[in-house]
Amino acid sequence: MWVSVASANGPAVLLALAAVWVGSCAPGPAPLIPGFAAPAHARPAHARPAHEKEEQSQEPTVAPPSPPREEVRQASESRPHDDRRFVSTTIHPTWIWAKPRFDKNGMIGFLRPGLRLPTKSDPYDGKDIQPCSGTWYEVEPTGFVCEGKLGVTSKLDDPRVAAASSWPALDGPMPFSYASSFGTPLYARLPSTEEQRQVEGNVEAWRTRAEALRAKLPPEKRPPELALPVGQVPAFLQKRELSPILLAGFEKARGVRGGFADGTRKLALVHAFESEGRTFYVTSEHFIVPADRLTPARPSAFAGTLIAELEKPGVHLPVVWVRLSKTPAVVYELSDEVMHKTSASLPYHAYAEVLKDDVVQKSVRFHELKKAPDGLDAAKRYFVRAPEATRLDSVTSLPKSIEQNDIWVDINLSKQTLVLYKGMSPLFATLISSGSGTKGHVTPWGSYRVYQKHRSSRMSAPGRPSEGEGDPGDRPYTYDEVPYVQYLVGGVAIHTAWWHDGFGTPRSHGCINVSPTDAKYLFEQMDPKLPEGWHGMAPGRAGLPNGSWVVIHG
Repeated sequence: MWVSVASANGPAVLLALAAVWVGSCAPGPAPLIPGFAAPAHARPAHARPAHEKEEQSQEPTVAPPSPPREEVRQASESRPHDDRRFVSTTIHPTWIWAKPRFDKNGMIGFLRPGLRLPTKSDPYDGKDIQPCSGTWYEVEPTGFVCEGKLGVTSKLDDPRVAAASSWPALDGPMPFSYASSFGTPLYARLPSTEEQRQVEGNVEAWRTRAEALRAKLPPEKRPPELALPVGQVPAFLQKRELSPILLAGFEKARGVRGGFADGTRKLALVHAFESEGRTFYVTSEHFIVPADRLTPARPSAFAGTLIAELEKPGVHLPVVWVRLSKTPAVVYELSDEVMHKTSASLPYHAYAEVLKDDVVQKSVRFHELKKAPDGLDAAKRYFVRAPEATRLDSVTSLPKSIEQNDIWVDINLSKQTLVLYKGMSPLFATLISSGSGTKGHVTPWGSYRVYQKHRSSRMSAPGRPSEGEGDPGDRPYTYDEVPYVQYLVGGVAIHTAWWHDGFGTPRSHGCINVSPTDAKYLFEQMDPKLPEGWHGMAPGRAGLPNGSWVVIHG
C-alpha cells in the first residue's frame, strides 16, 4: 500500500507506510524498503528444493521466559543520565533518511516508539534540506529524521513514547512475548464488561468453551496458561481513555473496538493485567486483547553451540547432530571388529564431537564419538550410525569474495546446518529449517549479503488455494514482530521461528528458520551491528557498513 504524503513546502512523495515493513519468505523480489530489492552483488544460483523430507517435530521444549516487562520498565527508568539529545517516534515504523529529503529511494533504516535515537547536534540547518513540517535532525551514526513528520519527536515524555519505553526487551531471547489468535477484537481502550458483551457476545460461554478445549489436550501438548506474568493495569489504561496506539490514524478518539485479529494472526505482546475478573494483554501496537482468545506460544529452547579455537577448551568441529524427532541415535560399541548396540543413545537435537575418520561396516557408515557417553567405559570406542546423526565438518577453503577476517555464514540445505565463521575459523554451529521443498517453498542457492536487518518485522502471505490432489495449498498468515530478521534475497531471510521446534528438518516457506536463542546470537554477531536507537537498517546504503555474506548450498 502506497500513501501519498505531502511535504510542507514541496511536492508529494510516496512513502510505504504499510507494505515496506511486511516480509513474506518468498524467494522472489519483495523489497521492504522502496527502491532497494535484492542487491546487485547477490549471485543467486539455480533455485533448488532441500533434498530431505523427514518427520515433523514434536511439541517444542519451552524456552526460559523473558524478564517480566515491569522489571524491564524499571531498568529503563533507572538508566544513567545522558546529556546527548535524543529523538523517538510515536508511530511504527518511522523512517531514517540518507539525506534531509523525503526521497523514497533514500530510506536507510527505521526506528520505533520507545527507542531513543541519539542525534549529532542541534537542529540541522544545512543548505541541502528539503523543508519539512518541523525540524531536521542528523542522527548517529548517519542519516536524518524530521521532527513533526511521521511521529518523530524530541519530547520523550510524549504519552506514546513513554508507554513504549520498556519494550522491545533486549535482554531475553525474544523482544516480545507471542500468542496465536482464535479470532479476537483489538480493543482501542480498556472495555467495560458491557462493551465486551456488545462486541463479543456471551463472553462467559466463550471462556467456558475455551477452557474445555484446553482441558481435552494431553498435558504435554497444552500451551502455557499465560504468555506473560500478570501485572498491574498500565497507567495509560486506568481511566479507560484511548490507548496510545502506535499506528498512524489512531491519534483521535474512536469506538472501543479498533480492529480484529482473525485466526491467521500471531500477535506480539508486551504486558498482561486483570480487569473485572478477566485477563487482558497489551499488544506491541498497544491494542488490548482478551487473554482467553489467544493461545500463548511455546518457543523452542533449542540452541546451537559455540565452536572453540583449535587447541583451546570447548567444542570443536566435526560434530554430529541428531535431527530426527522420533529417531534417537543409538550408540554402538566396536568390539572384535563388530558393532554392538549399547543402552546409550543421543536424543533429539543432541550433538557430540566426532573424530576425523568414519568407519564403514556392512555398507553402513559410522561416526566415531570423540568421548564416551556418560556411564560407558571410557577406554572403549563408540559410534553412531550416519543415517541417525548428521555430520558437520568445517569448510576447507574460503568461498569467492570472502576475505580472511570476514564474518560470514555457511548454510547446508541437505544437512540443515548453519555455521558462523570468521574467515576459516568456525565460531558457532546450529540446526535450521529451510524451505520445505513443496510447491513454491524453496530456499534459493547462492551467495548473498545481508541487505536488511530488523530487530522485529511483520511477516505475512495471502495464502494459496490447492491446485489438485496432493497439493494442500497454503493458509494465509500474519506474524507480528518476527524477531531478529536478516534479509538475504527478495523476501528470504534468516529469522526466529518461535512457532515450532523442528530445527534440522525443512519446513519453512523459503526462509532460514532458527531458534529464538540462535536468531538473536546471529543477529548480534553478523555484520553490521544495529546502531544505537535503530530498529532496522539497510546495510551498504549511504555509508552504512556492508552486511555479512551468507553462502547457501546443498
